Amino acid sequence: MKILFLFSAIFLSSMSYGMCNDYHEKTEDLFNLATDVYLAEVVSAEQVEGINYKSSFKVIEQYKGEASSDGSAKYQREPHSILLTPGKQYLFFFRGDNFVSVCTGSRIFDDRMDVIHELRALAKQQA
Repeated sequence: MKILFLFSAIFLSSMSYGMCNDYHEKTEDLFNLATDVYLAEVVSAEQVEGINYKSSFKVIEQYKGEASSDGSAKYQREPHSILLTPGKQYLFFFRGDNFVSVCTGSRIFDDRMDVIHELRALAKQQA
């Protein structure tokens, strides 16, 4: 039964990525398509209505976009979204609307410094 659950989870996970029309796996592609890119810590998260949520975050490091020390994000409880948890750090790739989606590259920060080094280099190239 555990194996069936595992295969189901992998299958459904791969399906959700396949449904992103313009998903790019390369950090450079995600960076180039984004208007704002941040490493941020979520301060609060709350349900607004139905599947709609909003959160506030504190910017830890900015790589692209308007200078900001804090901000807000919108997300939905659906396959392409990330449920934001206060106290956790995330990489946000926004495309002008502050909507959190795995399709645009937003994800939980897993302490992989190689991604941070790449984002710093991309920011430096753009400056």
